[in-house]
Amino acid sequence: MGRSLSFPGRVCSYSILIVIGLAAPAAAADLFWDGLLVFDTTPSGVFSNADNWHDDMGVGVANAPTIGDSAIFDLNDTYTVTFSQNEASDLLNVSAGDVTFLSDSATLRIYSISSGAADANINGGNLTIGQSGNPVSLSSLLKKSY
Repeated sequence: MGRSLSFPGRVCSYSILIVIGLAAPAAAADLFWDGLLVFDTTPSGVFSNADNWHDDMGVGVANAPTIGDSAIFDLNDTYTVTFSQNEASDLLNVSAGDVTFLSDSATLRIYSISSGAADANINGGNLTIGQSGNPVSLSSLLKKSY
């Protein structure tokens, strides 16, 4: 819709623009494991349980890490992260503690580092992946495009 304003010696036109905000896709997040940490307990728990994670400000989150996110394990403790299904994220970072990834059963669970940086960094901590009877596999799903 255009309108005209008159000033002595000039005519100016202007338009009224209506801007409609569109929802942006969710941004990738750095999510930190806390394993439902309660006083005097070990921070163990299920990977897919959002209650086991918080953001970089210490605020709880709605979802566990997934494709596009970073899963960060930086607690200086010994604990187990249980996989009840296959999981994925862009980055796995273990920077403290002794972390063990186990399946919740004899079913092989796959943790995929699948896009973005597609990195697994173990620097300053220890990571044990699976054990007999509770197998977990760490996988990188990088795709080539031609």
